[in-house]
Amino acid sequence: MWKPKNLLEALLPIYILHIIFCHGVIQYPAISKSKINYYSLVFSIITTSASLVCYVIVCWNFFGPSWITSIQIIYFIFINILTFSMYVNIVRSWISNNETLKINLRLIKADENLGNLGVPVDTQRGLTLSIKAAVSWIIASVFIGVYGIWLYDDDMDLSNKIIVVFTRQHGYNVNFFIDLTFCLLINHMKMRFEKVNKALLDILEIHTNDNNRKKDIFTSMVVHPSNSDRNFIKILHKLRRIHLELGILCHEITNVYGIALVLTMVQSFFLLTTIPFGMYIASSNPTFTPLIRMLRILTLIGWLIIAYSQFICINHSCDKTTTEWKRTGEIICKLDIESEDEKVKREIDKFSTQILLNPLKFSPCGLFDLGYYFVRDLIGSVTAQLIILIQTYPINHSK
Repeated sequence: MWKPKNLLEALLPIYILHIIFCHGVIQYPAISKSKINYYSLVFSIITTSASLVCYVIVCWNFFGPSWITSIQIIYFIFINILTFSMYVNIVRSWISNNETLKINLRLIKADENLGNLGVPVDTQRGLTLSIKAAVSWIIASVFIGVYGIWLYDDDMDLSNKIIVVFTRQHGYNVNFFIDLTFCLLINHMKMRFEKVNKALLDILEIHTNDNNRKKDIFTSMVVHPSNSDRNFIKILHKLRRIHLELGILCHEITNVYGIALVLTMVQSFFLLTTIPFGMYIASSNPTFTPLIRMLRILTLIGWLIIAYSQFICINHSCDKTTTEWKRTGEIICKLDIESEDEKVKREIDKFSTQILLNPLKFSPCGLFDLGYYFVRDLIGSVTAQLIILIQTYPINHSK
């Protein structure tokens, strides 16, 4: 089985789907100067233009003044949010393409540095995660598309059904792939921090464990026992530089994807509020037959699961990466207690000061900090807004 050389190569399945089904922007260093970028730009223009044409057709043929008093206005707003976010994300991706390539090159260098210290990143684990994400998306996208085409009114011909579904799903796919790429990049940062912590724990064990265990750790970390203190200082210095570089890269990745993340959080707030509200309306509407009521509720449940999973995935990746980054500080404190050499202690103090002065936060556009605290706050806001909508919406108008 093919094994990627670094975690960036492990993203290859996502990049392939990103190129084919998204908007074609190339963010992989190995082909950054290839002619494929030209064809990628052409493909992006064609797919974006086709999406715009379909959007105009849908708005012209299927949306009218009667929708303003109907629950279907939510669907109209949803389509507009997806479409607006898609165009913003496409422009943002092409503008920041060179910056993204530079970040990717630095990520490759960080993987090489960890490998040189004897703690290489698990590229196979990263590839497996990318494959699982790609396969899950393909299955979910096909199911949602086919189900959407089947669900629409029988008086709508097949071509119109396909246009409506494409208008909705293309915008969603573009936004989803950008969010998925961010999630995997941040998850890979967590894996790199784990390796930094693994190296620090090995050093800690050298100070505390028996001689046989020390010998095994010396061998794995390329530290010679006869001059261990000097090697510890050298390795700690390298680990400190790698740790700082990884923290900086986390901030730069968040800045590159900042606008996309803000739009995703706005979209998540809208969906997590309106989908349960739509389920409430569908279940209370006396004009719906039991079959229509069940189909609408099942459709809304599916979209609720997708929206909630996307929202949780982003915040989970950021929170776990931050937790792993903080764990470095805990290990450094333990190492400071165990170490007796003054030079090693000075290097540890520098490491501690660096961590203290460079806190890791994922703050897209500086508006909020992603993580479980943000999940708690947003769900609280969604619940409050949902209660207000249910209390103020007259049931006899839900047609």
